[in-house]
This record gives sequence, C-alpha cells and structure tokens, in this order.
Amino acid sequence: MLSARTEQGVAIAATIVTGSFLAPVVYLGYLRERDLLRSLAWPRLLVIGAFTALVAIPVAILAEEWLNAGAMDFGPALLTALIEETAKLFGVVWLLWRRPYRFELDGIVFGVAAGLWFAGLENVVYALGALAQADSPEGAVGAMLAVVWMRLVTSFFGHAVWTGLVCAAIWRGKGGGGPRWDWEVLRAFAVAVLLHTLWDWSPAVFVLPASVIGTLLLRQRIQRASEAEQQALAALGLARPAADGAAEPAHWPCPRCGAVGTLGALYCARCGAALGAPAPGRR
Repeated sequence: MLSARTEQGVAIAATIVTGSFLAPVVYLGYLRERDLLRSLAWPRLLVIGAFTALVAIPVAILAEEWLNAGAMDFGPALLTALIEETAKLFGVVWLLWRRPYRFELDGIVFGVAAGLWFAGLENVVYALGALAQADSPEGAVGAMLAVVWMRLVTSFFGHAVWTGLVCAAIWRGKGGGGPRWDWEVLRAFAVAVLLHTLWDWSPAVFVLPASVIGTLLLRQRIQRASEAEQQALAALGLARPAADGAAEPAHWPCPRCGAVGTLGALYCARCGAALGAPAPGRR
C-alpha cells in the first residue's frame, strides 16, 4: 500500500525485497518451530542462498539467453525447466559429501530451501522487469505489486516443491556416502521438469494441477523420509542399560551435531559421536 501511494524508491525497494524473500524467512521460522534446526544448522541454509544467488541464478540466466528458453510455448518452457532444475542443484551440491546429512529428510529440507531462495531471487528479477516495462510510473508500481504478490503466493508450490523432490531422491540414494545418480534420481528430475514445463507453458491451465500434484508428491516423500529416519535412528542407536529401579532413560542432543538421539542411545546415529551423560539435574 505504501509503495502504491507514495511511489517512492525506498518503499518500492522494501516491497520488492519483503515480497520476494518472505517465503524463505517463513520457511526458516517453520524449521525452527519444528526443532529441525537443532541438527540442521541455520547458517547452512543461508549459505545455500548465497550459492543460489552467486551461481544458480547467473547460470540459469546465461543458459536461458543462449538457448532462447522462455515460457508460453512448450519447447522454450521445456528448455527453461531443464536449465533451472539443473541450476538450482548448485545451491546444494556442496552438501552432497557431508556425512552428517545422510537422510532423505535432510535432502528435502535443503532442496526446499534452495528452491525458495531461487524463487525469491527470480521474484526480484521479474519485479524489476515489471517496473521497467510499464508505460507510466503509476502503471509500473501496480504491475510490480501484482508480480510480487502473485509470485509470493505461488512460491511454496513451484520451485521449492520441484527441488525438494529432486534432492529427496538424491539424498535417499547417497546415504552416508557420496551421491549416486540412479534411476530414482532421474525419475524425480523428470517429474520436476515436467511439472515446471507445464507451469511455464500454460499457467492459467496448469498452475493449479501442477501445484496439487507436486505438493502431494512432496508430502508423500516427507512421510516416507520421516519414517525411514526414525527406523534408522532406532536401528543405529545402541541402548543404554538402565539401573534396577531407575527411571526411564533420558535423551539429549549430540554434543557434535545437535541431533536428538533415541531413548537410551550411547552414540549419535547421525554423526557417530558418543553421547555423554547430561548435566546434573538435566533431563
């Protein structure tokens, strides 16, 4: 409202930044509320954003200009999808050989983060484009606001979902070692590219179906990944024997990576560090 009424540069810039990056901030807050940042350090999510800004976005822009990618036609939309789904992986490639992050759920968290950062930076590009292409200052601000808020609403159903699906498949295959580019990764990438292509080809027709299908697929992945992680933690955690008559053993965060172990675990199932006794009076 302020930018529309005043048409001042500061208000316009604040609107673009806030509208473009609100989704990553909300996602970070969600991870904190769900206590997922205990084992997934939030600075790593900021580094994902830096890699996305410095590598993924420039690679995507240059490749799309070189190959004449675009939207509204199937061929250019397919090229755009192939380029951007590949470019977004530059935001997480540096995490692929980090042994502590070996669960499929880790890949989903990182993939969604990379997708949201990419979407936020892309929002800035589109908003600035709307300002530059308008015929009048009044029309420029209105076009910019429409672009920013429309893309903000759809941020959670586009890039974030597609990259989350691909990274889930990559992390599922890699486990505690390096990445394995198997058929499951190829299928996930193909699904992401297809949904992305349909989204760009005819938004009026395919945005809603692509959003629903992608969200359901990612939800299914999250449920399966959560179950697999819990099973792995239960299988890898060694039981701490309790003394006769003692209360149920407590569990506490790993001193190295912060992951919460299973009840009575002697070693962290994520990084293998020994779990020492809690401080006196701490449960």
